[in-house]
Amino acid sequence: MGQARNRGSREERIEQAKLKRQEAFQGLEKRSLDDIRQEFGIPAGSPFLGYVVHIPESDEFLLDLNETADSINRLWCKSPGRAKRFDDPMAAYDAARPGRDLVVGLFETPDQFFVAEVF
Repeated sequence: MGQARNRGSREERIEQAKLKRQEAFQGLEKRSLDDIRQEFGIPAGSPFLGYVVHIPESDEFLLDLNETADSINRLWCKSPGRAKRFDDPMAAYDAARPGRDLVVGLFETPDQFFVAEVF
């Protein structure tokens, strides 16, 4: 219980978390969606549906995230089409578990979904 007091007020901890997220995105190369499509062989014109959180080891995707003051509950699914989609990569990064999950882009073709590392 005393640890929270040592880390500062709630507002200070929120600000520290924001800075940490910003640092994680610094130095990453911004690429256009067309460059990503070309690199991964995704057909041109395939719509970008958003960012999703992916566990590469089990090939699962974040379906739902429920955070309370006491717990964080995550539901996972096998289909990228059912995954929770984020418009903002920072929001997807916040939902991911460091060192275990990846934030990937989700694209759709008439036949299937594609996921591609966008960072």
